[in-house]
Amino acid sequence: MKHAKLGFYDQQKHVYLEIPVVTPHEIVNCIGNISIKKGQPFVHAHAVLSDQNGNTKAGHLLEGKVFAAEVHIVELLGKKVERKFDAVTGLSLWTI
Repeated sequence: MKHAKLGFYDQQKHVYLEIPVVTPHEIVNCIGNISIKKGQPFVHAHAVLSDQNGNTKAGHLLEGKVFAAEVHIVELLGKKVERKFDAVTGLSLWTI
């Protein structure tokens, strides 16, 4: 990653606390899904990023600019996966 913004979800305030990554980092792992939220495709991903010394930062991937990456996508067959707002968590969670 050239730069990124990670997030940690504050469960009491129902907001993401931002973790800026302003220097180049290697993508150690990034996993998530693409589903539908409010009628539009929505990417939900978590990432682990490593700097040149092996120090890592991890969290919900809010944004980033990728230098290079390999991507593997698998389509889930069956019922439509859609996200709906959940008042308890403050998040848009899957409804199946």
